[in-house]
Amino acid sequence: MQKSIVALAVAGVLAASAVAQAETTLYGSARIGVEYTQGKGDDKLSSWDVANQASRLGVKGSEDLGGGLSAIYQYEFGVAIDGNGGPLTTRLSFVGLQGGFGTVALGRQYRPAYTFVSQYTDVFDGNITNPYSLTSENQRVSDAVAYVTPTFGGFTAAAAILMNGGGTNCKPADIADGRCVNSNREDIDAYEIGAGYSNGPLNIGVSYSYQPEGGAAVASVANVGGAEFSHYGIGGSFVTGPFSVGASYEYTDFDDNDLGSIQGYGVVLGFDVTPSTTLRGTWGRFDWDKVLDDNLDTWGLGVEHRLSKRTMVYAEYLDSDMPFYVGSFNERGGKYATVGMRHDF
Repeated sequence: MQKSIVALAVAGVLAASAVAQAETTLYGSARIGVEYTQGKGDDKLSSWDVANQASRLGVKGSEDLGGGLSAIYQYEFGVAIDGNGGPLTTRLSFVGLQGGFGTVALGRQYRPAYTFVSQYTDVFDGNITNPYSLTSENQRVSDAVAYVTPTFGGFTAAAAILMNGGGTNCKPADIADGRCVNSNREDIDAYEIGAGYSNGPLNIGVSYSYQPEGGAAVASVANVGGAEFSHYGIGGSFVTGPFSVGASYEYTDFDDNDLGSIQGYGVVLGFDVTPSTTLRGTWGRFDWDKVLDDNLDTWGLGVEHRLSKRTMVYAEYLDSDMPFYVGSFNERGGKYATVGMRHDF
């Protein structure tokens, strides 16, 4: 699968490219496609767009400090290749140390919940951030201190602490009444841990996140600001011959009884028709027991053809009931189709 074991290495757990580079490396990916969206509901609004599909440009590298210790760094920016919006947005930006003890990094980094769980069902090339996953739209987190262990017999673990000073010590009721508007949290805003195992074609991982009341709302697609919750996840992938499967399950338990709990689970199947052509299908469900009356389902199909190791073309289709889907979808969900091209360098 496209994002299987590669992202589970130390280079991709939190410090996404903490590799022993002797010099600074410039890299990037140009991704653009023709997109069509059609909302569900009475109006069925639709649109065509030549759209950026997560293009990026970055620099990364390290300095050998001696004694097995290296300083590492990375800056990665989103690039609006279609010419719309700002020229750059921050995807990754961190600096840290790497050695026999593992990796410690500070800045904007990948979350353990994404790397160990939801990345296994995030395999499409277009603007499809699997809606049934609770973390795919929040893959990275800012203001984080992160630690990644060395790999022991295929096992890797990671932890991240978020301290952004942007939360509040006030309860939601006090905020609604206009009290404590400018009060920042004096403690940790959120923390997250994850662990994974990789052995050849098999990858599996788990994660746990906690946000106290008034924290930074990093672990829920609902993005309920200031709510206290615990978030759990399990995911994995397996490859055998031309067949591949990826699956993830995520559960968010809010402390507020009115918010209840959220479950998100999905599966992705892949089949290599030829060494350069892969067919994919996905299905998932989003269930918010106290807020939504019905389960929200998503299904999609895609084909990817690799013209070389660095260039590919693809076509994808998605039908989703998710009201949180970005773009042209309305609150009742919609349909999405794209034909695109990607070049990595």
